[in-house]
Amino acid sequence: MRLLAALATLLFLVGTSTGASAHAALISVEPASGSILASAPKALELRFNEAVTPGAIQLIDGAGRARDDVRVTMSGESISVAVPPDLPQGTAVVSYRVISQDGHPVAGSVIFSVGAPTATQPPGNVDGRLSALIWLSRVGLYLGLFVGVGGVFFGRWIAWSMSGMGVARTALLVGLPSAVVSLGVLGLDLLGLPVASFMTTAPWTIAFATSAGPALLVAFAAMLLALMALGRAWYARALAAIAFAGVGLSLAMTGHAATASPEALTRPAVFVHGLAVAFWIGALAPLAAILSKQNPAVLPLLNRFSRIAVPVVAALALTGLLLAVIQLEKPQALVETSYGLILSLKLALVFAGACRAQSLSTDSGASKGSSGRARAQALDPARMWDRARHPCGRRRLALHAAAADHYSRDAAGDPYPHRQGDVPGVSVPGQGRRG
Repeated sequence: MRLLAALATLLFLVGTSTGASAHAALISVEPASGSILASAPKALELRFNEAVTPGAIQLIDGAGRARDDVRVTMSGESISVAVPPDLPQGTAVVSYRVISQDGHPVAGSVIFSVGAPTATQPPGNVDGRLSALIWLSRVGLYLGLFVGVGGVFFGRWIAWSMSGMGVARTALLVGLPSAVVSLGVLGLDLLGLPVASFMTTAPWTIAFATSAGPALLVAFAAMLLALMALGRAWYARALAAIAFAGVGLSLAMTGHAATASPEALTRPAVFVHGLAVAFWIGALAPLAAILSKQNPAVLPLLNRFSRIAVPVVAALALTGLLLAVIQLEKPQALVETSYGLILSLKLALVFAGACRAQSLSTDSGASKGSSGRARAQALDPARMWDRARHPCGRRRLALHAAAADHYSRDAAGDPYPHRQGDVPGVSVPGQGRRG
């Protein structure tokens, strides 16, 4: 259980990692912010470091009025805001909210004065309810993808058992509506609209136009398939595998890490990184449920898990390091920035988790070797012949054979094990069936 607690801490840090804060950034403004002009400019030119999509552009003139006659045009990395010719004297504020290539909103404001500067009206405060909804829906989405889909994949492909799927089922039921809410609140955030506009068409239209829209649809489909894989259909394992791949695909379709250059390298890295996180986080709850039961079939499960766990940790660490190198750009950023320091801590924890998983594999192998030698001695032909010569030995021989048969079925993951004491082909003297 200490191992599971340590892994939970590790994977929380890894799973909640995001790219460095390197979304679209404003490079220059013409006229410059803070300029004092003799007359109103014809247009305000905003130039960014990458191509952006205008979300909401608002002009508040020197009289404190929000102008609705502003025209916005876009050309590559620049946005031109046509200024009304009848702009009054005073300080004007142009607030902008644009969509970067990774689907995230970037907001800011520019001020300029016509004639003498005047007091400016500050931009509207961020809606606290909207911020809370964005955060909660994102947490719910990650729970559904990592705990839900990852847990179902672990049950179908690693544990060969759907025991302990209650946590995964709950995570999926939380994640599905969270994906829908995430799409709506993204549109509200992009347009700077209040929560009351959630049911209008504008936020949904703008959200679908970003890379996050299709990505959230893939995430929703992955969680829905994982929920279906909890059933008893013969194709449940295939559904679990498709859903698991959908986790990596949804993460690789959007976000700054995925859209960073070169995309031919970063998108596959995000895909593999997302799968590794889902594998580890998804395994925690069902693995804890299985280990809490005294079952001889746990040993083969631990051996299977340990053989896969170490390569998955290696993939997690290598892809995370690759993405960090691409985004941080220089080694000094590992210690000079908060993102770099957090990344260094996560890499250390990943390394510690890999060492612990390797230790678990070694211990399980040693235990398996000891039990294997015991079974070999029990089924040694010479020993069996000696036991068969005596009545008491015959009974012990039959019991050893029954135990060996039961263990072999557990180790092979037999979906139809015999009932305890019901071993076909074995007749135990004095223990015949009644009737």
